[in-house]
Amino acid sequence: MSERIAVVFNPSARGGKALTNKKKVLTYLDAKNIRFDLFVTGSEPHLFEIAEWVVDSYPIIVGVGGDTTMSIIANEILRKKKGNILGIISQGSTNDLARGIGVHKLEDACNAIAAGTYRAIDVGVINSGKNNEPYFFIAQASMGLGVAVSRYVDDWMKRHTFMRRFHTMAQTTMGLAGIYNSFKTKAVPMNMRMEFSKGSRSVDSSLLIFHNSSYYAGRFKPSPSASPMDGKLDCCIFNSHTFPNLLKTIMQIKSMKHLEDNKVEVLQDHYFKILSSQAFEFQIDGEIFRSDGEIEVSIMPGALKMIINPDYCTAENTLSSSLTRKTRRTGVRSIGKKRKNEKSTKVKIKEAEMSEKDTQKMKSCITLTKHTPYMVSDLENFTNSKGEKLDTFPVMSLCRCGESKNKPYCDGSHAANGIDGEKKPGRVKDKLRSFKGKKIIIHDNRGVCSHDRACVNELPLVFEKGRRTWINPDGAPAEKVARVIKKCPSGALSYTIGDVTWTGFDCEPAINVAKNGPLEITGGIVLKDDMGSKPQLAEHYTLCRCGGSKNKPFCDGTHHDNGFSDDKN
Repeated sequence: MSERIAVVFNPSARGGKALTNKKKVLTYLDAKNIRFDLFVTGSEPHLFEIAEWVVDSYPIIVGVGGDTTMSIIANEILRKKKGNILGIISQGSTNDLARGIGVHKLEDACNAIAAGTYRAIDVGVINSGKNNEPYFFIAQASMGLGVAVSRYVDDWMKRHTFMRRFHTMAQTTMGLAGIYNSFKTKAVPMNMRMEFSKGSRSVDSSLLIFHNSSYYAGRFKPSPSASPMDGKLDCCIFNSHTFPNLLKTIMQIKSMKHLEDNKVEVLQDHYFKILSSQAFEFQIDGEIFRSDGEIEVSIMPGALKMIINPDYCTAENTLSSSLTRKTRRTGVRSIGKKRKNEKSTKVKIKEAEMSEKDTQKMKSCITLTKHTPYMVSDLENFTNSKGEKLDTFPVMSLCRCGESKNKPYCDGSHAANGIDGEKKPGRVKDKLRSFKGKKIIIHDNRGVCSHDRACVNELPLVFEKGRRTWINPDGAPAEKVARVIKKCPSGALSYTIGDVTWTGFDCEPAINVAKNGPLEITGGIVLKDDMGSKPQLAEHYTLCRCGGSKNKPFCDGTHHDNGFSDDKN
């Protein structure tokens, strides 16, 4: 198919200095024979308008600007779920994400665009209180000094506009002044409570950073192991409570000695929850937002296709080399206006083939640990036992403790009593047994059975509860047995007829909330937890909602006995 590449240029990046590099950027793109249409933004609202338009119109978008520019374009791609491929030509002040994927230099960025090498990278997600729309971040999110210093520097630069010509020097100098002022005015440290996979704890921190990329503030790597391709977030906590102590810690970052400092902690997980008795602000890729005192921070694995340096790509996806051209670029396009003598240039590309690993990552996913709720990402089909469609979000938390007042969603009730996700002694062993009949072999794993009872109710001569060998495969015609087995929601039952073993349906990923029962998962939604739990059938399985199962996260039918109820669903 024939498509065009959109290049979105933000001239106000790096305090307006990006504009001085416009000719250089375009020259490099021309030198690499890259076909594109150019969009120059006039303001931040104009950038939002252009981002919305190009996401609908172009499969490949290259942003020229800083982290905020990339964040705005990426958020639009993720919101619309168009699957666009995003490239970066960094012209910002810090360019943290570009550094993390090896394209912070102009020549490297243009080489990567010409090569068309991309990977599906992880995206951080923040859900804040009553706000239904999540915030996405591709580099990092921070609280404490990150916000206070940004506000201080921005206010100072607005009052001293002549210093924009010395943007980098002014930012460094006033950044130190902003840190000093934050301690002086007692804006930091912040007292919060943090929940993560191994429980919860109090945090009294001056700076807290959630890293999806290892770089922070352009040159520092507080968490050197952070990667946008590992399915996890790195949380770096600075517990320094005075300006001299923090300054000493910052000076140690370049040599990595800060990791030996007992005032610095690095936690790695896929889910965090921050609770505070007061409202607080948080910063996402350069933009500042306000929370009512509670946020959930999680990771959405492989959610964004990003053009990266080929040297950083271990399992690369490469677009056709026809991204390059032999004719010259013509015309500059801005939204809603067409300039004289403008010609639309087109780029021929082949559909990029995703590797098996990246294809798996792009699916809907359920992530959890022993002590956290179900974190569901990229789900579109969510229903209850009444057939009603339930609200979905790019990432959402579903209750597994049984105590939420807003079932099936998590409302934080587990914070009071915790979630005990351990597998219990005395549970039915997770073991597959086979019962061979004349025309059908029935496979059964009692360990993951949710005791839906469809099998014993519809075919009591085949499935007889209480009998030592409880399955008699010849108790009914094979076709009827197969039909009933397909009604088993837990995947405990499957069958083989001839040489063909039935292991599930070919359907879209979906979750159904069973009446006063488990979450019924279909469509091959990937399950990831810290215990290595694997369903018997990858295509469908059931997850405990009542909090009482001995074989968590799977339902074992305990909800029939412990009085669990969810009348709303």
